Parts: sequence; structure tokens; C-alpha cells
Amino acid sequence: MSGDALSGDCLQVLWQEFVSKMDHSLKIFLQEQCSFGSLDENTLTIVTPNVLARDYLKKQNNLEQIERNIRDTFNNNSIKVEFVTSLDRTTEKKEKHNSTSKKNSTSEAIKWIPDLFSDTEEEVVSDITINVTKDVREESQYQTNLQKDLLFKNFVGGRNNDMARTAALSVAQSPGVAYNPLFIYSGVGLGKTHLINAIGNYVREHYPSLKVLYVSTEQFTNEFVESIRLNKQQSFRNKFREVDVLLIDDIHFILNKDGFQEELFQTIDFLRRNKRQVVISSDCPPSEMKTVINRLKSRFSWGLIVDIQKPNLETRIAILKQKIEDLHINIDDDEVLNYIATQFHSNIRVLEGALLKVTTYCDIFKKPISLTYTKEALKDLLKNESNSDLTVEDVIDVTCEYFSISKEDLIGSRRDQKIARARQVAMYLCKELIKGISYLEIGSYFGDRTHSTVINACHKVEDNVNESFYKMLIHNLKENLKKS
Repeated sequence: MSGDALSGDCLQVLWQEFVSKMDHSLKIFLQEQCSFGSLDENTLTIVTPNVLARDYLKKQNNLEQIERNIRDTFNNNSIKVEFVTSLDRTTEKKEKHNSTSKKNSTSEAIKWIPDLFSDTEEEVVSDITINVTKDVREESQYQTNLQKDLLFKNFVGGRNNDMARTAALSVAQSPGVAYNPLFIYSGVGLGKTHLINAIGNYVREHYPSLKVLYVSTEQFTNEFVESIRLNKQQSFRNKFREVDVLLIDDIHFILNKDGFQEELFQTIDFLRRNKRQVVISSDCPPSEMKTVINRLKSRFSWGLIVDIQKPNLETRIAILKQKIEDLHINIDDDEVLNYIATQFHSNIRVLEGALLKVTTYCDIFKKPISLTYTKEALKDLLKNESNSDLTVEDVIDVTCEYFSISKEDLIGSRRDQKIARARQVAMYLCKELIKGISYLEIGSYFGDRTHSTVINACHKVEDNVNESFYKMLIHNLKENLKKS
């Protein structure tokens, strides 16, 4: 299938169909950050915003999913995928027109960013030199609000956060040069606050003349309201626009008022135009922020959007090992760490809290830290844990594994009995086990199905839930979800 044989509108429809088949996090990434480039012969080109995004998509597990869904969507098993950056395309256009105009410094800096996804464990060190254009000032005693113990060296990396960590480190090494703003989103307790504080602490250590300010959205809001009450709006603006690195945490708590959002828009716009770094964290990507004005969403999306996923078992164990090293605790029994990591799936704060409860319990009662006493210490906490960290992705993954079907089939359009039943049960489990989730939100994970489709699926399972087959099926899936 060649692009010449298809209209531009048709290609865009196929592109959207392809994107809808991806895992939720990759779907958001492709929607927010990438675009369809071209289809020439058997090569489809995907345009990415920068080198980091390109290399992220080229990682094996992402590339396999992309190629599989591209071939399925375009009904062509020989089609190949090529990734280019928007800079590559701009350069190509300039060469075609024999342009010799000098590229701007930001574009050049993006080209210089090193291979951030090499297989080595060594920390990336950027070759970019930060030139402070303002007069170099002595280190002042202003309040940074940073948590000094949240550093890159004690942030445990894994497949769930490799892109976010790498992007954060790149920004810290070269503030204001690339990925501006950097937008990090994740669920509760997965490390986004740790990362943005790590950026600030790194900048303070390596560029002491740069002014860094960490602020929660609640604090930003309160100071804005207070500035209006006291008629000190200019002082408010000066505080937030005179910094070199502004770190805004939990932007999803943004006030639903045009005046406030306009002030935030102007602040981010001012800092970005003056090549000062902005880093923002949220519990969802900009496209899902329903109460945010469109042009503010646009500003959020101008740089790089990265997410942090739930850590897998290996990463959770590594997090616990890092914690016992930080606290100088001696735990020789690997079964203890494996048990804790298995029971607490996705919230790192809860995971670390469970470890502290075990060590405190054994210290108070003068018991050795063993598997037996670990279970005893955590029995009350585990009652409350139940499915509090469960996500739709968890349910989808466990359902696919149980039924031996692909994720693409589960969320796709196939309707044969096995897949239809698996899809209905998965939707039912999402509604039953995930607190506060709506039918519409569930549908968005299953190929953007309507809320009425999800309701019908749930009712079909509810009507049969007392039959022995469904009772055993749901019981087994719930048990597997506890182990995931």
C-alpha cells in the first residue's frame, strides 16, 4: 500500500485507528507528542518532537507494538516504520531550498543531546554548556522549597520510569535548552515529586548562580489570590518570573478560574521565551485536564510530555533495597523484600511505608526481621491495601494472560466468543474493583467504546455471576490481580 494510493484524509483516519490500538500510555504519547509523517512505498514515517522521544519509541518493547499495529491497520505485513524528529524534517526542507540560514541555538542544543537510551548503566553527562546571560550573582539565601533528600542518585530507575528519569536528568544538566516545559505525569506515589525535586537539587549543586523555585499548585494559587487581595500582583509576578528554573507540582489541582489560568499561562510563556526552564507535574496528561483552557494546555505540550508507570516486581525490590541502604537497616532475608514487593504493587510511598512498619514492629517487639514477623506486622495494612492501587492496565494485562489473547484483540473490534467474553469480564472487573472509575473512562481504555457499551458488558457479567463457570473465572482473575 503506497501513500500515493490513499488520500491525505484517509491516511489520517488510518493513523488515528493505529493510535487507538496502542497501550494507553503509548496512545497518549503518540497523540500528544507525535504525528503522521508520510507513507512512501512500504515505509511509514512517524514524526517525533526530539531525539529523546524518537529513541523512546525505538526501544524494543515499544517498537514491536508499533510495528505490529501499523501492519494490522494498513493490512500490510511488509510495511516498515521510520522515526524522524521535527528537527530532521525542518533541516531537510532547508536543504531542499538551499537554505544556509543559521539554526537557532535551541535547535542545535537538541541535536547535541547524547544517546539517552544506551544499554550502559553510567549516568548521562551532557556536553552542553549553560551560558548564563544575566550577571552572575552570588548564591543568595532565597527559599527554594526543595526537599534536599530527593536526588537522582536515590531515584530507582526501571522500565516504568526510564524516559521520565532520562528527560529530567537532561533538563537538569541543561536547563532552558531543550524539553521546555518538561511535563511529567503519573498516578499517586510513583515518583514525579521526587524527580522534579531532583532536577532542582541538581541545578543548585552544578549551577549555583541559577535561581530555582519549587512550588505546589496549591501554594501558587494561594499566593495569587493573596496578591489580588493585597493589590500586590506585580510582586507576585516578580517572584515567579525572576527564577531560572520553576518547578510546579500537582498542576491537576489548578484553579478553574480564567484569571488564574491566564496568569499561569503568562508566567510559563515569559520564562520559556527567556530560555528559563519550567517543569510541571500532574496526575494526567494535558489532554485529559478538562478544566484547563486550551492555550494553557498548548503551552504544557510545547516541550516534552513523559509519564511514569507502575514499577514491576524487580523495580519494587530495588526500591526497597535502596530504602534499607538509605536507612542503614540490615535485612538479610530476601524473602522479606520479595513478600513486601509482591503485596504492594504500585504506590511507592505505601511500599516504603510497609517496609518501615516491618522494621518498627520488629524493633519494638525485639523480633528478627523474618518472613513470619513481616506477615504479622503487615496483616492490618494488607486489609486496607486490597485493590486500592489497581489500574485498568492491570486488569487488561491479567485478563489477556489468563485468556491467552493479545491486548490488541481485547481492546479491538473482534467479536468471537472467547474475546468478547474476556472483554466483558475485564470491563466488569474494572468497574467493581477500581474505585471511582466511570463507565466512560473504562471505555476509553477499550478502544474508545461508549459508556453504554461498557454498561451492557457489565450487566451481562452480573447476570451470570452466580453461575459456577463465571464464579470460578472471576475468582481466578481476582487472585491473579492480587499477585500482579
